[in-house]
Amino acid sequence: MRRQIGILAALIVLSVLARAESPVDSLTIGDFTYERVTLLQFKDNQVTFTHAIGNKTVPLTVLTRGQVAALNSSTDKAVIEADDVDLTPPSPEAVQQAGKMIQTAGDVNGLLPNGNTPLIEAASNGWDDVAKALIARDADANLKNGSEQTPLMAAAAKGYSKVCRLLTDSGVKIPDLKTAMLIQDVKAIRELVLKNKTLLKTVDREGMTPLMRAAASGQPAVIEALIGSGASVKEQDPVTGTTPLMAAATAGQEEAMKTLISRGALIEGKDKTGWTPLMHAAASGRTNAVALLLGKGAKISSPDGGSAIDLARQKGQPGVAEMLEKVDQSLKEAALAAATKASNAAAAKVSKPKARVPKSAVPAGGAPAKIPVAEAGVKDPLKKPKTDASNPDGKKTPEISGWLYILLFAGFITYVTGNLWMVVSAWKESIGWAIAMFLFNPLPNVIYFFMHMRETWIPFALMCVGGTALVVLAFLAGIHF
Repeated sequence: MRRQIGILAALIVLSVLARAESPVDSLTIGDFTYERVTLLQFKDNQVTFTHAIGNKTVPLTVLTRGQVAALNSSTDKAVIEADDVDLTPPSPEAVQQAGKMIQTAGDVNGLLPNGNTPLIEAASNGWDDVAKALIARDADANLKNGSEQTPLMAAAAKGYSKVCRLLTDSGVKIPDLKTAMLIQDVKAIRELVLKNKTLLKTVDREGMTPLMRAAASGQPAVIEALIGSGASVKEQDPVTGTTPLMAAATAGQEEAMKTLISRGALIEGKDKTGWTPLMHAAASGRTNAVALLLGKGAKISSPDGGSAIDLARQKGQPGVAEMLEKVDQSLKEAALAAATKASNAAAAKVSKPKARVPKSAVPAGGAPAKIPVAEAGVKDPLKKPKTDASNPDGKKTPEISGWLYILLFAGFITYVTGNLWMVVSAWKESIGWAIAMFLFNPLPNVIYFFMHMRETWIPFALMCVGGTALVVLAFLAGIHF
């Protein structure tokens, strides 16, 4: 029996091990093919696996979707998460170009005649497909050229966001806020600003803060991350007075403008020259930005005499000027129509003049005769209003609702029922008590109740309920006893 249990346990262990580790027969990356591959670790977009002759760590970006699935099936101890990473293999042309660059440099990490490594050269030219082929052939993404530039710095300097994303997905650390903004890495932005708040106040070569740069580049997610990290939506360039909204309007970045306005950006804010965001958009010919600002209530002309129409014409934007002129004319017509309507409404509220008494209507003795009513609907000032015979003062008698009458009647019936019940109860004992209770109600009833509480509590309760209801309802109906 013990032997059978031991064999069964061994089979279970072997089955678990067999299921847990099913090595991939072969895995080709770049110029190398690895045999009997098993996934060991996945961290910071770096994949580590074991193969027939040792271990190897490669960037996630050099793998294909099929290779990721195969590695994940090789073990249950680690899992590669690659949902947000582009794992499209490089084109044959990119692979061929990468090979030529390696041959010229003498090595994948060698130097080209201009002092760049093949990967730095690809990054500085925005060749993301070639860069992917070089990384697959073990190009070092951290090497620098003579100008102390890494591939990521070279790509970020020229705004090649796709190459930057490829390099960061390959495990390269984001070095600065500019790069984090370029690839719109919200998490990295928050981490960098959290470590150094002064980054929000830095100014680039064009005099823009990070928030202004994000606004001009049309990066709503970056704008939200910067504002959430402490950037002010109302900040102004100390030299020009430019605001982030003005930067977005100048570039025609609608989504960035919407984000800034929703976070409290001043639509009528002015720079040092007196320009508003609408004027910046008009001067740059950004009809979409102009329409957005007009829809948010921006004014075409400012009180100090500046006009977006004149500015658009001065800057050679006749289409925007015509657009603004039409809107301005429509606004003026709408304002005039509203003013006319208000004036007519005010005039209609003025009461009509009273009918004058003609001289012929007054007799010689001076006693006024009956004044004719000239117009229908005009009351005779000498005619007294009719009065009801029952109400000689002419005051309107308040009406009592029908439900109050019903409740009053119900209260009266309840009170009378309780009273008669007590009279009948007293009659059986004493005729004098019965007569007194009937004639001088309710005082005798109360005295008799305290003398015979056990026999008379029910009728006395009916009297109390009915009497209370009568008093309350009478008060509500305005009847005073």
